[in-house]
Amino acid sequence: MRTKRHRLPNSEAGAIRIRSVFEITVLLVVVYAVFQVAPVVTMRINFLNEIEVIAHSPIQDSGVELKQRVLEAARDRGILLGAGNVFVQRDRARQKTIIDATYQLRVDVFPGVGFDWNVQDHVEALLL
Repeated sequence: MRTKRHRLPNSEAGAIRIRSVFEITVLLVVVYAVFQVAPVVTMRINFLNEIEVIAHSPIQDSGVELKQRVLEAARDRGILLGAGNVFVQRDRARQKTIIDATYQLRVDVFPGVGFDWNVQDHVEALLL
């Protein structure tokens, strides 16, 4: 015994196709945006990790030396960071280092469409 197939009217089938095309388009736009944003986020995370490594450097390194290393790490990653936007405090008595850095990263989501991400990194490290 054969069952009959129920066919959708043309208007409903067309509406379903349009909705599917729209959903796929939205999905592709989101995936494209993620691939544009991911490298900037990765760069920021890598820079933050480098700041943590610098903060854990030997106690004999001065705050000026650490600040210079932070600026070099930023320059190596293409981050525009001025000396006035980096604060390094090395407290040898408490064996603690504090590094603060404030900078902007440009995030281009689509060609001609983007935003400036204001980043404030704060790292505290105990020197053991």
